[in-house]
Amino acid sequence: MKYARDTRGPAAALAALLIGGNAMAAPIVVLNDGEHRDLIISRGEYLISALSDTLSIIPASAPAGSLPNSIFISFGYTTGGVLAGGLGGNWLPLFPLHPLQTPAILATGGLNLEGTSIDGTDMFVLPRFDPFFGDVSPAFITHGTGPFSDFNLTMFNETNNTAYIGYGSSDLSMFGYMQIERVTEVDWKLIGYSYEPTGVAIDVVKLVVPATGSLLVLGAAGLLVGRQRRH
Repeated sequence: MKYARDTRGPAAALAALLIGGNAMAAPIVVLNDGEHRDLIISRGEYLISALSDTLSIIPASAPAGSLPNSIFISFGYTTGGVLAGGLGGNWLPLFPLHPLQTPAILATGGLNLEGTSIDGTDMFVLPRFDPFFGDVSPAFITHGTGPFSDFNLTMFNETNNTAYIGYGSSDLSMFGYMQIERVTEVDWKLIGYSYEPTGVAIDVVKLVVPATGSLLVLGAAGLLVGRQRRH
């Protein structure tokens, strides 16, 4: 379900009204409050929409380009029992149109993004297009336990169970984040996602799926924590 979250202060909201109501449009929020609410989306089986005002989840085996600007998540264990995995953007057919309809993935923050903001000054892993062969390598980041790892799944547990995937359009003209919730070390559910379609920075605040499915409730921590930059 789609919601609009207005995070403007009173002065900014008044200014928007005075000049026609289009300034500082609220970010789009899409919550997973329907049939996919309890679906495990982290085992490499699905693509999840990320820059659409309507939630779509389709099999990852669908033809390339079936769900533009979507996120793929694959966590699991190697044959030796070692935790492994990664996440990234959707595949595209050969010689796709530009800008590429597969997302850039935020390269900093380690999935611990609550209370920060995302914009074009951040570091992103970008999808790569080969003009000779026409293929696209989607952006992708991986789990690891070292100091320079993209993210570390072992830092999450039963109490610290919320992770955030930051992303943008391939040309970094839009920014957003996806919130997932830990069930087990490798099994995660989708809470929802939010994106800013106008290209301005987006604040990462906790999304909560309402029990009634009718109202968007922002987590108290998200309301109290001001914007801060990652270093």
